[in-house]
Amino acid sequence: MKTSTLPNKLKLSEEAYTRLKMLKSKTGLEDWTLARLGLCFSLGDSSARDLSKYVQSNSTKEFNRYTLTGDMDLLYGECVRSYVAKYSAGKLSEGDVMRAHLNRGIISLSRQVKSLADLSQLLSARASR
Repeated sequence: MKTSTLPNKLKLSEEAYTRLKMLKSKTGLEDWTLARLGLCFSLGDSSARDLSKYVQSNSTKEFNRYTLTGDMDLLYGECVRSYVAKYSAGKLSEGDVMRAHLNRGIISLSRQVKSLADLSQLLSARASR
């Protein structure tokens, strides 16, 4: 089994943190739930190629990776490693790719979700693909 090179702590960018707080207030969901959804959406978006602008992590908000990934930590790790192998080719580390997808996913989610009903519709639409 491959050992993880992913960081144990993941800091958000200021923009992602601000948007996460806004999403939390609009949906009532916990930070980690919204962050996990954003991470999944970003990892599943095949148009996400240039992640370099999302790598920065300059806020005070930090997630323990295991809080974010839960018992699916190995699966998330393999998704990140797969992305790095397919698209990054050494330009970004696995940790940077995970951080970038986390930031990008939260920002993207905040543009689409204004309420819990919006999130429900978004999840339904994704599930029916």
